[in-house]
Amino acid sequence: INEILPNPNSDSITGTDWDGDGSKSESGDEWIELYNISSLPQNVSGWELSNNSKTYTISTTPEIVSGGKLVIFGSASGNAIQMGNNGDALILKNNIGSEIDNFTYSSAVVDDNSMGRKTDGTDTDSAGDWTIFNNTIIGGYSTPGESNMPLISSVAPTSMAYTNQNTYTISGVATKNRIVRIKDNTGAEF
Repeated sequence: INEILPNPNSDSITGTDWDGDGSKSESGDEWIELYNISSLPQNVSGWELSNNSKTYTISTTPEIVSGGKLVIFGSASGNAIQMGNNGDALILKNNIGSEIDNFTYSSAVVDDNSMGRKTDGTDTDSAGDWTIFNNTIIGGYSTPGESNMPLISSVAPTSMAYTNQNTYTISGVATKNRIVRIKDNTGAEF
């Protein structure tokens, strides 16, 4: 379990259609992201996700490639888990019933804020592995199916040559919901 969104905003104007089905739903747009940390593809057909009230058996997209992700939406076959907005316990078991992972949260989550591992797949069995992505530049963004990136990064100039301009190198994967702001030495944006 790598990231979850238990409380999507279903407002017709400000809400997000997380599952892309054309409607905004409090339960259908919930999602749970699984991440394969192994070096081999992982067949998850028959694996179970359960919470305090329901069990969902994974049957679609049975294989997650190494380093890949599977996002399970609340709208999945009408049988997916519906997480509690004020806390819940999630358990992932393989097809022979062995527990693979679990995550418990005990507080309310603001609409459209997800909870995820600070770094994909990092699991030290500590609450410190997790953060709330509050959809701001400082707090990070909800990223179903993408790398978790909770904080902004600073980039230093690659050259200090005396010219009218400095050259900057920005590296990483360009994904949606990422903002790059370039400022001069006075803090003014270009």
